[in-house]
Amino acid sequence: MNLSQTVFAKILNVSPSSIRQWEQGKRTPSGSTKVLLELLETSPYLLDYRLKV
Repeated sequence: MNLSQTVFAKILNVSPSSIRQWEQGKRTPSGSTKVLLELLETSPYLLDYRLKV
């Protein structure tokens, strides 16, 4: 999506630390966050409205 970790974390309502850990393979997303990430994979602009907040 070409976003910074901080912005992406805000869109998903998670901490930037979580994003970092996912990218480094230290943790994997679970629950509703995992579902959101799967949706974003198929529809990358699904949560664009959150960028305007």
